[in-house]
Amino acid sequence: MSKRSLQTFSAGMLLSTSIVAGVYFFSADQGIAEAEKAVMTNEEIQAELKKQGMVQLSAEDYNELLTMKEQVVNSPAPQEEAQEEEETPAPAPRASYTLTIQKGMSTSDVCKILQEAGVIQSARDFNAYLIEAGYHKKVRTGTYELKQGMPFTEISKALTR
Repeated sequence: MSKRSLQTFSAGMLLSTSIVAGVYFFSADQGIAEAEKAVMTNEEIQAELKKQGMVQLSAEDYNELLTMKEQVVNSPAPQEEAQEEEETPAPAPRASYTLTIQKGMSTSDVCKILQEAGVIQSARDFNAYLIEAGYHKKVRTGTYELKQGMPFTEISKALTR
């Protein structure tokens, strides 16, 4: 390549870069048109909110709802206290259950039997307790007398003696 052809090539590159830069910087009409489209009227906003299943609140209504929420959260509800008193019936007599653990039974099998007998409410919770406390390896075969409603600690102590 000669010196003259290199200069001509460089001048062409400079000219084409200048043209592209001029078009890019001086034709901002498209950006303005897009910005004008982005502005929505109140009616359009409300229509869009309804379409999405949302509700528009004024600042006044929102503040009023917040104060009502704080009052409800901070004040104890007398109805809830009355319901709690009604829900706690007199303790029923505990029915006893005789559990026989045979060789080869897993703790999950024992837990299912206890749940079916009504000694415990959740076999999954009791099995998790046995595993967490380390009793799952200490359960022994035999016959055990258990009562309904016994706490997990008492049942696990009885099964590991």
